[in-house]
Amino acid sequence: MSNTEISSNKASEEGGGIFFFCYQEARDECSLELRNARVTGNRAAIGGGVKWNYRSPDPMNPDSVRDNSAEHYGKDFAAFPSRIVSIGEDLFNKYLEFQAADRLDPIKVPFDSDLTNQEYSNVQSGNVIPAYFYAVLDLYD
Repeated sequence: MSNTEISSNKASEEGGGIFFFCYQEARDECSLELRNARVTGNRAAIGGGVKWNYRSPDPMNPDSVRDNSAEHYGKDFAAFPSRIVSIGEDLFNKYLEFQAADRLDPIKVPFDSDLTNQEYSNVQSGNVIPAYFYAVLDLYD
């Protein structure tokens, strides 16, 4: 794909601008070249700009894929969920406010909160377990 502009599109699920899907058995022959292509202002639940499953488009130029938005993860680029992080209640409430207002502005998640192990201890029968909030991040979030 060359000398192309993809903008102001909306997908209810994946790949607001481009959804690049390769079947697993053909993933070695699957390719997408983006040359002088701009992908901007698109929206999706996952991967507002470009979403792919096995092979990333070539070249991956963050300057030409920008200002897209995603409800769940991967505002400009999305491949697959790569980690779960623990977030605070204030960040979770901000996400709910944005969702209620149909805003898909990026919400920055602190990268120092990777979830490697979460243990709940000293929880007695009948007691209230404190609320914990988590976010799923893409390879590029």
